[in-house]
Amino acid sequence: MSLFRYPGGKEKFVPQIMPIIHENSDGMELYVEPFAGAGGIAQSVICGSDIFDRYVINDADPSVFAVWMCVKVAPSDLSELVWQFKPSVDKFFEMKEGLLNLKGIPQSGKSMLEIALSKIAVHQMSFSGLGTMAGGPIGGIAQESAYGVDCRWNPARIVVAIQDVHAGMSRKDVHVECLDYRHLLDRKAHV
Repeated sequence: MSLFRYPGGKEKFVPQIMPIIHENSDGMELYVEPFAGAGGIAQSVICGSDIFDRYVINDADPSVFAVWMCVKVAPSDLSELVWQFKPSVDKFFEMKEGLLNLKGIPQSGKSMLEIALSKIAVHQMSFSGLGTMAGGPIGGIAQESAYGVDCRWNPARIVVAIQDVHAGMSRKDVHVECLDYRHLLDRKAHV
């Protein structure tokens, strides 16, 4: 299960992609995911097999990077923020604005945790998981729809995903990067 809803998510393709990875991985030591997003494929590779010796999870979006880093190094702290969070229209717009104004990779642990929570929450609260690309939250500003801003917020599911991915990452040599895919591929041999 992906860490959060994400436009273009590849989770639905796991049944088709995983056999291809297994069939074509003989002698390969490094798995590189250049466009991690919510991690549908990356989670399956990291948590579901011991095919590779090293793994690189990358996304050029600093907020996606923050999610993956927090899952790797601060899963309990991120899980606690997920449990405490209560979706609201005001929170949607506040978090969306923060993500839109994000400049570069977050440096401090607290900042990175807040950005990771914002990324997860905004995608869960937005129409079709569009996150910052969504005009507003599920149910609209007035919340007059049958589906409210909190209809997809499931902290138990999110926390299980965080714990599962962290467990997989902690058993393996996993690096998290925030690079343009071209730069990542240029240096993948050095990671």
